[in-house]
Amino acid sequence: MLVVEGPDDVCAPMLGEAENHCLCDSVTERDLKASEAVEALLKIPAGPGASIRPDADFLGRMRDAFSAGSIREGCARCEWSPLCTGIADSGFDGVLVKPLDC
Repeated sequence: MLVVEGPDDVCAPMLGEAENHCLCDSVTERDLKASEAVEALLKIPAGPGASIRPDADFLGRMRDAFSAGSIREGCARCEWSPLCTGIADSGFDGVLVKPLDC
């Protein structure tokens, strides 16, 4: 998985909207806080240009930390935060992100 700066594939469908927030400074700031939190937790580069392999250990540590709230600095004022909290509270039930084998 390649970490990109700015809108990613998930954001791409929203880029044509008149009130697109993906390019706002607040989103850039949240992205920076999120990558810094991941770097501090996992001791790996997680900013733009970093390549991350989401193996079972990575996903387990990320999910545990997210559920505990220790890597949610980038979530402040994010419109998706309640949804993400609900997913974490469900134990990530039904989440389609699976660890890469090997």
